[in-house]
Amino acid sequence: MILFALAAAVWHWLLQRRIASKPQVKTFIRGVSHLVPPYKMPLEPWDLNLVLNQDECEEGLHDCEEKQMTCKNLIGTFMCICGPGYQRRPNGEGCMDVNECSKPGLCENGKCLNTVGSYKCECADGFNASATETECIDNRLGYCFTEVLHTMCQLGSSTQNSVTKSECCCNSGRGWGITCEICPFPGTIQFKKLCPYGRGFTTGGEDIDECHVLHGICRNGQCINERGSYKCECNPGYIPDVTGTSCIDLDECTQSPKPCNFICKNTDGSFQCSCPRGYVLQEDRRSCKDLDECATKQHNCQFICVNTIGGFTCKCPPGFTQHHTACIDNNECASETNLCGSKGVCQNTPGSYACECQRGFAIDQSGAGCEDVDECDGSHRCQHGCQNIIGGYRCSCPQGYLQHYQWNQCVDENECMSSSACGGATCHNTLGSFKCICPTGFQFEQYGGSCHDINECSSSQAPCSYGCSNTEGGYVCGCPPGYFRIGQGYSKKSEPEFIDIFLQRSRWVLE
Repeated sequence: MILFALAAAVWHWLLQRRIASKPQVKTFIRGVSHLVPPYKMPLEPWDLNLVLNQDECEEGLHDCEEKQMTCKNLIGTFMCICGPGYQRRPNGEGCMDVNECSKPGLCENGKCLNTVGSYKCECADGFNASATETECIDNRLGYCFTEVLHTMCQLGSSTQNSVTKSECCCNSGRGWGITCEICPFPGTIQFKKLCPYGRGFTTGGEDIDECHVLHGICRNGQCINERGSYKCECNPGYIPDVTGTSCIDLDECTQSPKPCNFICKNTDGSFQCSCPRGYVLQEDRRSCKDLDECATKQHNCQFICVNTIGGFTCKCPPGFTQHHTACIDNNECASETNLCGSKGVCQNTPGSYACECQRGFAIDQSGAGCEDVDECDGSHRCQHGCQNIIGGYRCSCPQGYLQHYQWNQCVDENECMSSSACGGATCHNTLGSFKCICPTGFQFEQYGGSCHDINECSSSQAPCSYGCSNTEGGYVCGCPPGYFRIGQGYSKKSEPEFIDIFLQRSRWVLE
């Protein structure tokens, strides 16, 4: 530190000696002679960093005001210059007015009027002069569009609020007005001219209300205007992006703690909880509880469903064998023999079996066998008594009738089929009986079972008038003397006596 202070003191002493050794020099500035003191003299290059410049303009050491000029300080001197809107006279002394209206590009959308030291603009309809009156600000009203397709503004991209062109294009607008004037791109000369204060401000420097001008901003939220910009207050389920000018979906499933107990699915602006298989959401829509598949009939069991935590199991009733979730019927008829006995046929049924009994048999009380049915106790078609037999019944029949072998009814018995029914007589069957018929002159004897000759002569009704003689199967009548027999019972006299006898007999008949 001591060495540094000593070196600085030596350096300052040498500088003072160098300045004092320089003489005053007369110089000419703008045609006027001036005495330049030593400290105003040009220094060597290594001296420039050691000398402080004097500001003649600030200290009043100039004559520019007398010439209606402006003083401008220079390094080691000064100069008189003309202000804005003026230029130096040809002789170099003083300033004269510049006609700015002769320059192109001024007062666009208006008329340029030159003034002393400046100019002003007379603007066309729809345009207003700026505060300095040196330019025309576009105040026409029209729709702002945020989407332009092939130089055509898309109506759906507009709020359909009437705004100025700078309100539209000095923000995020792409097209403006009924003729769809394309907005200049940021950074271009046209953009800087339309938006001299940058994005978010009008040509006149006023704040743009983006919430009123721009379409579709702050979706899923509320737009709040700020000076030069805007911000979004987002709805629940959304958060602002890094710029704060749009709302993006909040992925609740990535938060800690997670909103769902099991499965979380993010949705636009919200989230959805779901449960694994076998569970169902509870009333809070976040936690899960066991799903009773059996009670809600959400199972594929054929018969019995048993609920378990997170699932279910299937069981089979007796007569079935379980195979995964299916029940396979057991064929008892194939696995066991003689289930229904000798009088029944086994028929397999789902989960069991049934016995089909032969005709005349029925299932016994155990249901596993067949027993004889006493048809005589129930309804039958027997008219003359019923006799039960194994597997059927038999009808009793009166004498002269037989039971039909197929119809189980009584039918007439043909006794004549027996050769011994009438012996030598002819047998004639009747309903329920029969008759034995003998030739004429014979009669049937029941006990003997044969035909015997009838003694017609012993009958109470004598067949003959003049004697009767019995014959085998008939009789012969006798005749008085002088007569002979005709056929079986008539007498005939000889020829001469015939008429006499005939008349005599006729008289007997008449008497």
